[in-house]
Amino acid sequence: AFLNALKDIALQSPLNTTDLTSASRKLMAMGFSAKATVPTLQILTDTAATFSNGAGEMSDMIDHIALAFGQMLASGKVSAQELRQLYNAGLPIYQLLSDGLGITMEQAKNIGKMGVDSATAVYAVLKQLQKRYSGAAAELSTTFAGATQVIKESLQQLLSYSWAPQFAALTTWVDKLAARLKALVKITQAYGIGGLFQALVPQSLWGPLRM
Repeated sequence: AFLNALKDIALQSPLNTTDLTSASRKLMAMGFSAKATVPTLQILTDTAATFSNGAGEMSDMIDHIALAFGQMLASGKVSAQELRQLYNAGLPIYQLLSDGLGITMEQAKNIGKMGVDSATAVYAVLKQLQKRYSGAAAELSTTFAGATQVIKESLQQLLSYSWAPQFAALTTWVDKLAARLKALVKITQAYGIGGLFQALVPQSLWGPLRM
């Protein structure tokens, strides 16, 4: 269900499933619950689509916002450093705090002195971002570049569904091959080329091959 939700976002934005999976992991590493990650990621995707010119810039902006939010949640307080990070990422952060918390702009700029809980501030900002920029990623996906990315993502998803059994079998085979090669490396390190020869060649052939 979680991965399918990410795939749904990918089909309506210039970002692909890989980008969104990476971003979701960062959000969870920064303290967001699995339940909160998908709606938060949708909000950040829409926000990044508003301020960015393509998937690469969108991913970078999401990373910067996630890092700042994560640091705020981890510290339990709102500090000037994280607010500067959000401001430098392109967010009108003081206006967002002012609107979201019902405080003046002057208070927003000095919010660190007000003792506002960081979770309260983060979720107030997220609500404002959703209110302002909801649907921006879907709109960006209707541009030529965005539509091209959606086509690519759609084809990748179709292939993954169509070839799922074959892909699973290939993955198993590759895993076994990787394990076998690692074992051969260990044997060669311990016993040299002779050990590798014995590991690869059936014992019945050792004599004829050495003649």
